[in-house]
Amino acid sequence: MNGLPDYVAHSLREDFKTSDYSEWERHRRSKVSKQTKREPVPWASAPPYRRVDPNSSCEPTTEQEDTVLIKSGRQNVEDLKKRCAFLQEMNLLLAREIQEIDRTSASESRKCLIQHEKLGSSFTAFNRWNSYEISQAEAELKDKAETAEREIDGLRKQLRYLKLELSNAQAELHTLKTYKDKEYPVKALKIADMKREVDKLKQTQQDECEEVNLVCQREMVNLEKHFEEKQREVLSAIAKQSLSGIPPFVKRTASHNHTMKREIEMHKKEIKELEERNRVLYREVQELKLLRTNIQKEIFQDVFPKADKCTPDMDITLSIPQREWLPI
Repeated sequence: MNGLPDYVAHSLREDFKTSDYSEWERHRRSKVSKQTKREPVPWASAPPYRRVDPNSSCEPTTEQEDTVLIKSGRQNVEDLKKRCAFLQEMNLLLAREIQEIDRTSASESRKCLIQHEKLGSSFTAFNRWNSYEISQAEAELKDKAETAEREIDGLRKQLRYLKLELSNAQAELHTLKTYKDKEYPVKALKIADMKREVDKLKQTQQDECEEVNLVCQREMVNLEKHFEEKQREVLSAIAKQSLSGIPPFVKRTASHNHTMKREIEMHKKEIKELEERNRVLYREVQELKLLRTNIQKEIFQDVFPKADKCTPDMDITLSIPQREWLPI
């Protein structure tokens, strides 16, 4: 809510009167005085009870036992003093907390009483202020209602637009479902048939290309042969024409030279073959020379048994036959 109007504040300043609640106010407690030293309790400082055996003889205790009892009593007294000091500190803290709580409670109570008295003495001003606040709240509520109505109108328009889009999407979905159920299978079959036809055409085209390549190769070979024949015919015709004016003995000499050249080439080939055979035979002879030392051992294996060669790093075991005495 907004602040108080001027006339309400003026009337409150005139009507509000502070009251004195000092007679109901709690007085602060004086500080806790330091505790005086208390007298030691007889039962606390006394030595622990000892059970006496009636059958035992009542003999006086030794000095060592008295010393132990005194030490234990002193230890108990020290522990009790520490415990008392701790409890005193805790009591002081609790007393401070209680005083603080009392002061806070008294202050809050005094504020509430003053406010209650002020409001009771200025009930008319409070009613006017309340009416003003109600009118302000109603105006704010009206503004918010108008704003909400405008927002609702905008949301309704968006809802109509979304419904229209939803109907269009449903129509498209129905069309797609119809296409998928009726037209899609037929077109899918057509596409599959066309793919198969394309594959067949590719295979046919590849076979035709291979056949064309083979035909081209055969034709190229035939053309080359035909060209060579033509070339030989032309060359032979030119040679005959050029040799027609040469004397017969020159022709015979040229023929003999050509024959001798062919024979020379043939003899060269034979010489190369013979040289290769000679090299092979030479290698075989060398191998036989290397094996000549072992021929006797290979022929007479019983006479020359095989034995391993003794190297310097091998252990030697002598197998010498010993005489055995007859058991006489």
